[in-house]
Amino acid sequence: MAQPGPTGQGPTQPPSGWSGSDQGGGGAASGFQIKTVVTEKGPAPGVEYAELPIRIGAYIIDAIILAFCYFVVASVLVSAFVFSGAWYITWLIIVVIYAVGSAVYFIWSWTRLRASPGQKILGLETVNGGTGSTLAVPQAIRRYLFLFGPLLLAQVFSFGGGFTLAWLGYLVGLAAFAYSIWLLYTVSQSPRRQGFHDVQAKTVVVRRAPATS
Repeated sequence: MAQPGPTGQGPTQPPSGWSGSDQGGGGAASGFQIKTVVTEKGPAPGVEYAELPIRIGAYIIDAIILAFCYFVVASVLVSAFVFSGAWYITWLIIVVIYAVGSAVYFIWSWTRLRASPGQKILGLETVNGGTGSTLAVPQAIRRYLFLFGPLLLAQVFSFGGGFTLAWLGYLVGLAAFAYSIWLLYTVSQSPRRQGFHDVQAKTVVVRRAPATS
């Protein structure tokens, strides 16, 4: 059965005439600029590739939702275990819950709703770059790992490294931050606004083009 699109209109099947490709593409100009490369025409009538600013906005909304859930869970676990002396085990459980929870949050929503909650609020969809179809689970997992894997690794070192490996946790966190900047750069340099993670998973992020009067 077709799932509703992010705007609540129409089925989730790709629009007629979808002309996407599985390949990332586009030349790159020097320097990091959001509009360095002109965006290609959308893959189908009424559909356009989502620009970087609105995608960042969607991720901010998702981050707020996840942070709230994480805060609630962490507060409960800290109250239940820390005062019993199980501090390290508590933080380990929190890290695992955070990693698993964020994975389920994004992978489930991409494969069932065609968009994360933040993307749905802003009218975006994450779809197969070649056909416009809903992502398969392996494809969604691949996208998630290339998008958030380094950040999750940084979280593990941050919570689980302890004082002995604090320097290593700092280096991993710095590398994860640099990787995030790189992803933003690759999105800005692609005519189809495909970041490195999109190219690896063969996905694109699209939005319904505003109706013109």
